[in-house]
Amino acid sequence: VGVAYNSGAHRAFASWSVAHKEPVRDNFTDSDPNHYPEAERLFDYEAGYSYSNSLFSVGVNLYYMDYKDQLVVTGQLSDTGNPLSVNVPDSYRMGVELQGAVTPVDWFDWTVNATLSRNRIKNFTEYIYEDEWTNPISFDCGNTPIAFSPDFIFNTAFNFHVSGFDASLTGRYVSKQYMTNTHNDEASLDGYFVSDLHAGYTFGKIAGVKALRLGVTVYNIFNKKYCNNGYAGAGYYKGDNGEPVIYRYAGYAAQAPAHVMATVALSF
Repeated sequence: VGVAYNSGAHRAFASWSVAHKEPVRDNFTDSDPNHYPEAERLFDYEAGYSYSNSLFSVGVNLYYMDYKDQLVVTGQLSDTGNPLSVNVPDSYRMGVELQGAVTPVDWFDWTVNATLSRNRIKNFTEYIYEDEWTNPISFDCGNTPIAFSPDFIFNTAFNFHVSGFDASLTGRYVSKQYMTNTHNDEASLDGYFVSDLHAGYTFGKIAGVKALRLGVTVYNIFNKKYCNNGYAGAGYYKGDNGEPVIYRYAGYAAQAPAHVMATVALSF
């Protein structure tokens, strides 16, 4: 349910929505009778404002996503050794989304958008197993960031188009993020900024073909070395005094350096 207001170049809105998501099949087959999952519930509250004219546009959107029984990985294993997705009572995502665009001339525009957010699980409990499969111990981690949820995302694009020629230089920044729900620096991905360059030319009707477009894209044009995905885990062994000694490990998905893709598109 929501309300919207429009007046000339101004637009404002506010909304509230609810959604439920049933567990998927793997949540049951990887589980055991003591850990059957419940459906997730989400209450989403949003409000926004935007202004647009022929020269520029700006917009802001506020959101709060309140989860009940969100399914997350806690480190717990089933009786067959499969990782369990467990319902956590309370978690949320909240933030502000900003966007803007400037079109000073017909053949050029600059667009930007960014998201500042806070994504948290309340009162998260981590489980760690001896030799990664037996005798679990647990730790109360308090409020922790949700895995793979960066606090800051930024995108920008410079777009050019003259006659049949078009080009754009894009950039995206993703801040530091954690690969588990434990707020542990040993299981995190560093922030990164990557740029791509796109260019192409569209020819008019040629030999019965309505249009022919030749394009080329240089991805990661500045040859940035970065990782945007990975995995992490933990285990423990008993020390000389019988106390658990925890160890953690992580693997990282390194991304390609500068690389090129060419395209040919025909319209009939």
